[in-house]
Amino acid sequence: MTLREFQCGLWLAIAATIAAFRPVSRAAAWLLAAYLAWVSIAAVLNLTLWRLNS
Repeated sequence: MTLREFQCGLWLAIAATIAAFRPVSRAAAWLLAAYLAWVSIAAVLNLTLWRLNS
């Protein structure tokens, strides 16, 4: 499994969790949306550091 596949899988898992939690608790869905944003920012930061160190 490549890093890209792992990242896409993580994003899909978080998105599925948001979809599952939304009918139960809108607050939980919004908190998970913030988590998805953080995972995206962290991925960009890691990619940037990896490129700078290559």
